[in-house]
Amino acid sequence: NTQDRLAIAARGGEISERSARDLSDALEFLATLRIRHQARQMDRGEVADNMLSLSELSNFERSQLKDAFAVVQLLQTVLGQRYR
Repeated sequence: NTQDRLAIAARGGEISERSARDLSDALEFLATLRIRHQARQMDRGEVADNMLSLSELSNFERSQLKDAFAVVQLLQTVLGQRYR
């Protein structure tokens, strides 16, 4: 799974341990948002999807979401430069 691949990348020196933890936390946060969204939909008798509206999020969650995307973007940039 993704968590295992991140740990392997950190042990191999492809990314730092801190970057692996940050990305792992970001992915976990995103998954939690998606699961909560789907649970709310199912409670309302709707078909679950992955289309989470920002209006469903608290200000705190929006801030965390921005941080999560920043982590992803940073690692994409670093790895993109390293492996052109």
